[in-house]
Amino acid sequence: MTDAPIELFEFKVSGAALATYTYTSSEQDYVGSEPGGNEYTWSAIPIGRSSIQTNGSVVRDNIKISFAIDNPLIQEFLKVTPDYLILLTVYTVRPSGT
Repeated sequence: MTDAPIELFEFKVSGAALATYTYTSSEQDYVGSEPGGNEYTWSAIPIGRSSIQTNGSVVRDNIKISFAIDNPLIQEFLKVTPDYLILLTVYTVRPSGT
C-alpha cells in the first residue's frame, strides 16, 4: 500500500439546503475527520482542479474544479443557478493519517 498524498475536496453549500459534499481524487473512498472533528467519507470520483495559488493574504484565489455532469453537486447547479455561498476546502493527506 502506498502512502502517497491524496486530495480531499469538501464543498459546503449554504442557502436554503445546507449541504456538505465530500470527494477525493483517490481511487478509493477515504474516511476521516476534518479539523473540526466531523467525520466524513470522501467519495472517490474522477475530479480535476487547476493549480492552487497562494498570495499570502486572507483573500482567496480562484480555482477551477471539473468532474462528471452526473455528480449530485452538479445536478443541483443544473436545477437553478446558485445565488448562495459555496465554500471549497482542499485538504492534502496521506492514507496513514499524517
